[in-house]
Amino acid sequence: MGYYEKYILRPIEKPITDEDAKVELICSKDHPVMGFFYESCFYRHPYVITDQTYALPYEELFCFANTTGENEDLGATVSINVNGQVFTSDKNFMIVVPAFVPHGPIEVTEMKTPIFSYCAGAGREHVSLPKENWVTEDVKPLEDMVIYYNGFKGDPHSYASEQQTVIMQCLYKYVPGTEFFSVLRRFEANGPWFFAGGHIHDNPELLAYYGMDPWHPYEMKHKITQYIGGEKYTLDSPCVCYFPPYVFHCPLQIEETEKPCYWHSLAPGMSGYKSSELKGLSGEDGDVEVVKPW
Repeated sequence: MGYYEKYILRPIEKPITDEDAKVELICSKDHPVMGFFYESCFYRHPYVITDQTYALPYEELFCFANTTGENEDLGATVSINVNGQVFTSDKNFMIVVPAFVPHGPIEVTEMKTPIFSYCAGAGREHVSLPKENWVTEDVKPLEDMVIYYNGFKGDPHSYASEQQTVIMQCLYKYVPGTEFFSVLRRFEANGPWFFAGGHIHDNPELLAYYGMDPWHPYEMKHKITQYIGGEKYTLDSPCVCYFPPYVFHCPLQIEETEKPCYWHSLAPGMSGYKSSELKGLSGEDGDVEVVKPW
């Protein structure tokens, strides 16, 4: 077991039945090493995510996507009450609720097919503020909080030809003012193919890998080589690789994909985002040795 194994977070597998509507995958409460709130899951039947209204001292990001490979259709309807406005969508989408803004109830209805979802916040404590701290005036319009499937496939001569980007959200382009960066991609083709070179950030980040079969939630059916701190790890089951600031990560290599699967990145605090490429972490010559400064 390598030193950076502690940053590979896996689901706590639980007995489930076909009647279970929500199947949790990875939750930050189960993994104290993660520095911010995070939860991923499948919703397999209509489900009330919360019947409460609450507000947090940090932004909260929600993402909902289909498990069928359809480009736009979610396969269900999600409704989210944000500051008294009800946002409803049957398309793949992300929504970023600003800090201090009340939101909820949140519900999944009209389900035709199961959906995949993740949510996150920059703070670990997912506890509502007292109502006297809620911001209910001058809240940005709902359309400024949401990004839908955008159909981006990228350069056909690059790695993007082997994937389908389902939703791409950049703080400076899609949701003005947000502190989050998050991209959800669906890997389609068999590998191997190269995805990203070694680099560092001055903010935390996670890279998450999931299968798309909600009835076998703990299976992934693809294999990925992920470097963390110069150590090589082979990932063949659902997991999150969490990187605190300045932890070297990547290169990332997709070795094989038997079935379509999801990959997403997520990073809070991206308004001051910096990324630096690192030499000597290409992984092309096998395992990489990183010289420690002590």
